[in-house]
Amino acid sequence: MEKDFNKEINLDDVMNYLSRAFSKAATKASESISSRATRTKNRRTGSYETTEMYDYQVEFCYLMDNIKRGPRYISTKSIQWANELIVKLETEGK
Repeated sequence: MEKDFNKEINLDDVMNYLSRAFSKAATKASESISSRATRTKNRRTGSYETTEMYDYQVEFCYLMDNIKRGPRYISTKSIQWANELIVKLETEGK
């Protein structure tokens, strides 16, 4: 029996899985890094300061957007990058 390598990936299912996995990793990491995702403006310098959780969430959102709206070759690569980001976030929680 041959495998069909041209089988279409259901992006909605993949995005649901990635969202649940990111949420679990964020909950686990919230004990070691700040669970608050904030971006505040420094009045003295005028620059914006973010928390680590904010940075993770922004990067994850951009990857999810690439998966949903990007071309096929970008979607598959973004799925891989999202999985790597989730693993990185999980290691922060250890």
